[in-house]
Amino acid sequence: MFSKLKYRFQINKLNKKIEKVDREYKKIIRNEENKEKKDELIAEHHSQVVPIQCDIQYSMSRHLKAEANKLMLPLPDFNDKEMWEEDYFYRTSYVLTNKGLSVVRAQIRKEKKERKDQYLPWLALLIGLIGALAALISIIKN
Repeated sequence: MFSKLKYRFQINKLNKKIEKVDREYKKIIRNEENKEKKDELIAEHHSQVVPIQCDIQYSMSRHLKAEANKLMLPLPDFNDKEMWEEDYFYRTSYVLTNKGLSVVRAQIRKEKKERKDQYLPWLALLIGLIGALAALISIIKN
């Protein structure tokens, strides 16, 4: 549970960084009249945002890989170029593509639902028995 909170906090922090950079450069670019200088600023903005986006992609991949491993789910084949890509900025690891993220997320949801569906009928039966027992006790006491 704490790993999920830590992950969400990290993603939110990175998204806020992107928003901050976007706001700063949007003002500067809007006020710039020189076309060449404007292009330089756009390239500079891009060079600031891309590493943060790569960090987000890496964090998402790492989190989903850990979740899939915890549930003992197979990950997509590393040779599948639709599912994996080389980290765009750091080039030190492979991260899940958007399609890969969707596939792994769907597998995780399906597995969690199947596990939950195993226990729900028993839980409903237990709650019903507790209710019936409580009613029986109240009838016996009166």
